[in-house]
Amino acid sequence: MDFQIEGMIGTLKFGAAKHLLPLFEAVVNSIQAIEEADNGRGNIEIRILRDTSQGTIVDEAKEHLDIIGFEVIDDGIGFNDDNYRSFDTSFSTYKAAKGGKGVGRFSWLVVFSSAAVESRYKAEGEMKCRSFDFVPRGRGIEGHKESASERTTRRTVVKLNGFRDKYRKACPKKVETIAAKIVENCLEYFLRNNCPRMLLSDVVTGNTVSLNDEFKSQLVGSASQSEFTVKGQPFTLKGLRLSPSHAKEHVVHYCANERVVKSERLAGRIDDLAKTLTDDEGREFRYAGYISASALDSLVTQDRTDFAIDESADGMFEDTLDWKTIQQDVETACAEQLKPFTKSVAADKDARIEKFIETEGPMYRPVLKYIDDKVRRLDPGVNDKQLDQELYRALQDVQVELKAEGKELLELEPSDHDFEGYTERVKSYFDKVGDINQSDLARYVCHRRAVLDFLQHQLSRTDTGKYPLEECVHNVIFPMGKTSNDVPFLKHQLWLVDEKLVYHRYLASDKPLRSMDVLDTKSAREPDIIVFDKACALVNEPDAPFGSVIVVEFKRPMRKNYNEEENPVQQVYNYVREVRDGKALMPNGRPVEVKPNVPFYCYVVCDITEKLRGQIDLLDLTPMPDGQGFFQFHKKLNAYLELVSYTKMITDAKKRNAVFFDMLKLPTNINGM
Repeated sequence: MDFQIEGMIGTLKFGAAKHLLPLFEAVVNSIQAIEEADNGRGNIEIRILRDTSQGTIVDEAKEHLDIIGFEVIDDGIGFNDDNYRSFDTSFSTYKAAKGGKGVGRFSWLVVFSSAAVESRYKAEGEMKCRSFDFVPRGRGIEGHKESASERTTRRTVVKLNGFRDKYRKACPKKVETIAAKIVENCLEYFLRNNCPRMLLSDVVTGNTVSLNDEFKSQLVGSASQSEFTVKGQPFTLKGLRLSPSHAKEHVVHYCANERVVKSERLAGRIDDLAKTLTDDEGREFRYAGYISASALDSLVTQDRTDFAIDESADGMFEDTLDWKTIQQDVETACAEQLKPFTKSVAADKDARIEKFIETEGPMYRPVLKYIDDKVRRLDPGVNDKQLDQELYRALQDVQVELKAEGKELLELEPSDHDFEGYTERVKSYFDKVGDINQSDLARYVCHRRAVLDFLQHQLSRTDTGKYPLEECVHNVIFPMGKTSNDVPFLKHQLWLVDEKLVYHRYLASDKPLRSMDVLDTKSAREPDIIVFDKACALVNEPDAPFGSVIVVEFKRPMRKNYNEEENPVQQVYNYVREVRDGKALMPNGRPVEVKPNVPFYCYVVCDITEKLRGQIDLLDLTPMPDGQGFFQFHKKLNAYLELVSYTKMITDAKKRNAVFFDMLKLPTNINGM
């Protein structure tokens, strides 16, 4: 059968992230060659080759030169006849006992343009030398030579040439980084007592790193090993505690035949897994788990970049391995190894969440028991803003699940033989509904406190010594130019003025009276806020008349100049007259009269300056006991009016809500401004 190597290479597809895979393959081949020689630990040197075509380079810049290839040198058994014959045979089974797929060397030609091999080996008591080039054309072998060697020591050099651009650009340039990656991917071998002595050297910079020392420097604690099964198949987990200076994150490596095939992050998959953990001796570390199993050995793909395992078990036999089940069982095994180090993290995180809920997020307390699994997976290092977002997202998930559960219960018919089970399920559902409702109420109370704090800050003097414009305060309470059709009742803050303004029939903010849907009038006056309230408790007909009309007027904080036309009390009374002279229309177009006996409630919110106080005295308004406002009943207009300062509006709102803030342990300075 004829063999074309281009076709073989074309079947191997892997991304730029696998740029060092051929180097790992070459290093493992050297380790196996030393094992086969059975001559002690042996030695491996890995040389980094750089592009020096630009001429003389200063020492500081040499480590930034592009890497163009590698050399892997070992004193193993070498390319004797058996090993060469295996190399020259595609899909060779010569190393099948060691997990060899017979295709690993083809990865060399995916990432590099060619490889050169020179090997001294012993055969029939004599030293021989064999050399050849491995190229991506024809049968792959060119320039094969074999001769006697005068040297008495075994030595094999595999030179990977012509780093292809896609992979070269992805390759790190620092010797230390490459050293760490080799150790990480060949760690199973470094754990052995007879691991070869390995050096990584940079031909251009002269920098040399002992990979054995690199392994020791990475290791914070001794390896822990545990056995477990996945669908009856035995798996082994070796867990290492690595120095944070070498390991960027907690990972689990899935291995086949003692080589890493794929790696996955553990962040967010194991409860209470902090970014960095601490052992009993106070040493910080990050965890690396290495998974091995005969099942993984047999299911690794030919290019050693993945496993031939279905993602999930849907439609498969019960005992067939699937990746989702493997992941879950592996994460459980890793969590068990890490439990001694995550207990303190869990305690600290619980204390942190408790403090956050007490001071910032009491709305989450009623539902905390329903989101415990999500809380356990939270990154212990999240800040308060992130914690709030994560808890809120978890709460929303519970609400979605609750909605689906309620729908399912409505469609479920109680079973005659399991009525107790049905009633227990219904009870559990409504218990959860009650907790969610408590959470919603608590969140609304927290929102009110935040509004009060924000508005209090807005009303403070700015750095320039000026106070905010009327629009700034107005938009906090209710957006200007909007109506209640645009702004849901939970989104405005009219409760600051009066609690009964939370619910209303129709509300318009800063709109001409003639533009309001419910009025038929030609007036161009623009009250800040006008509310048409319907006595829903007494009148149920859809076209029933309004029970009252409410007018609210805001003035700029600390405004000092008022003339007679700008007197806020007179302005409000003029609005009342305009409304009484018009005719009301319901949204369906049917007329509704604003009857003469309909009461008007008027609110003026402003700071009571000396100029305004003089005008108020002329209107015969009655001062409030606290000195922060005035009130009056205008008999002719059937209108009750209150004029209050911003300080009084906020203080009164705090007092009305204080009992709720206290219940949620939210600190509030009632009298502070």
